Amino acid sequence: LIPVGANGKPTRDSKRDAQYTRELGEAICAAFKRNTVVMPTHVVATAAFAELQKTLGHTDLFALLSDKDSVRVPRERMESAIATLLEKLHAAEAKSEIVLAPSLHLARPAKVLSDALAAFAGYHTNPVLVAGATDLVLGDTRLIFYYQNRLAAHGFAYDASAGGSAKLCGETAAALSIEVLKVRY
Repeated sequence: LIPVGANGKPTRDSKRDAQYTRELGEAICAAFKRNTVVMPTHVVATAAFAELQKTLGHTDLFALLSDKDSVRVPRERMESAIATLLEKLHAAEAKSEIVLAPSLHLARPAKVLSDALAAFAGYHTNPVLVAGATDLVLGDTRLIFYYQNRLAAHGFAYDASAGGSAKLCGETAAALSIEVLKVRY
């Protein structure tokens, strides 16, 4: 209901509007998180970006994105990182916090990796990941970052808005709604 003033016209109430904006932001973020569908590309990119961070030993996003074709990750280590991430994602799906693509339900890490490599090759002319006999070269770190972003709001991936750490979507929404209100009024 919109409060009506003495003249019969709607009145502005900045406190009410701020509260509605916060509630709407929280509802949108909750729905986004709950209905996010995780694909093999998201899983592999998240594992790859984490390996990039470990290898380079820092979380400076600009430096991470500038590094290209120099980081090699043993295939066995990448598959182990994928397996660990899949366990966490299955647990999140069991709590209805996220949705896994059907291909991820019973897939082994090697299959998830091969599916992601095929998808990357099918969509991009620049190699995202280059598979060798025993290792993977992290090719286009910007695309790896793009794909891993799908899991950032869930705390599974690098979150640039939180300075490289996990940050809850609702906290971000609340901060944004406050900034919107400052600009608006």
